[in-house]
Amino acid sequence: MLDQWLCESVRLSALWPIAPGKSSSPLTFKEFAGTDPDSREEQLKFGMLREVGTVLDGSVNLEMRQTPGRFDWIMGPVMQVSVPASEATKFFHIGAVPDAIKRFSELPLLRVARDFAQPPRFAYGIVAYSTVNDVDASHRQLATLLHLKDFDLRDATEFALQINRPRFSSVVKDLKINRLSRWATVRILGFHFAVPHGEKVVQPTSPPLVATRVDIDVNTDENRSEPIPTDKIPNLLDELTSFTLEIAEKGDVK
Repeated sequence: MLDQWLCESVRLSALWPIAPGKSSSPLTFKEFAGTDPDSREEQLKFGMLREVGTVLDGSVNLEMRQTPGRFDWIMGPVMQVSVPASEATKFFHIGAVPDAIKRFSELPLLRVARDFAQPPRFAYGIVAYSTVNDVDASHRQLATLLHLKDFDLRDATEFALQINRPRFSSVVKDLKINRLSRWATVRILGFHFAVPHGEKVVQPTSPPLVATRVDIDVNTDENRSEPIPTDKIPNLLDELTSFTLEIAEKGDVK
């Protein structure tokens, strides 16, 4: 069941109610990945930094994003500026969800998360797609995953659902974990530009591609202000990952 999901991105975030000081900054992209980023954007006035580059032998992109009170590490596909018409309707991804999560775990995220500023909150998430033949097939898939037995989606043209099923952590005592998921049917349609006699005309390249999309965000209690104990962080991140995989595999479960 998990292999039906193609992973667009995997993300780990560390969050604070008040931004940590500069002395608590994480590794730079070069220290983290061993190479310089392909791009770097910095807004000193607002305390914002974004670095993007390829990692894991150049097969995926890593984005490191810093804003006041938050650090994000996001792994996604290496995007092309232009693609052939045959690939114009394509969901770009980094592999099946289990493989993508395994590759994400190969990055030195645990060391970074453990070694700076002891954040009181972590968030782990994925965006994934399951391609289907048509909109009705996606609606049937959603009805199964969300246990909507008596909910008739036939002939519906738009459908989206967001739900949070909190649980308490088995790693950190009394820590609530939000298990937020957003489900939808999506379509993409590629275009190319034809120029007959100097007049530009936009034409579809092929029939639309339809998929079921899920955005999973598993995060610790937003009301917590005390740091997560350092010795608990490895097992807590494993727990967040496990909850993410469970939602992708089983859908909406309590």
